[in-house]
Amino acid sequence: RRLYVSTHALRQRFAEQGNGGSRAFMVGLEELPEEPRTLEDLLAPFRTLFADCVTAVSESREARHREVAHSVHAFIAQNFSDPALSTQQIADHVELSSAYLSRVFRDVEQSSIADAINQYRIEIAKRMLVEETVPAREIAARVGFTNENYFYTLFRKHVGLTPAAFRREHSSSFKY
Repeated sequence: RRLYVSTHALRQRFAEQGNGGSRAFMVGLEELPEEPRTLEDLLAPFRTLFADCVTAVSESREARHREVAHSVHAFIAQNFSDPALSTQQIADHVELSSAYLSRVFRDVEQSSIADAINQYRIEIAKRMLVEETVPAREIAARVGFTNENYFYTLFRKHVGLTPAAFRREHSSSFKY
């Protein structure tokens, strides 16, 4: 009963002041009856308000996580050619712990940061194989792979072709 009386008084004060910052609070309490008859009459608006708060917090967290994932992708795009590019380096850049960053990124992207780095490198390598005539081993080094065999294995896994076969298949369609 005290909670009801206090909340009702607070609602009236906000209404009198026209406080715009409390609009979400006011919307949740518009259902508050002038005089509750049952406990359910009293609790229903608070349940609604609590559910709205949970939803707002969840949406805010999801938006923040998408921003973090976007920052990771931007950092990868700028630094993909660095063979030492790592989750820790990216975590330092976005000022989060590597464990938390990894969890957030996986929640948003459904893949690891290492997979995202490799995927980006493979996409750049594909473009370079079609647009340039340099050997695949040089392209591997330029996109950040220090182990040529790992590059070939990963390329075949992601693309379904070796770098040489990919170049042969796609170079004829590229217009210089």
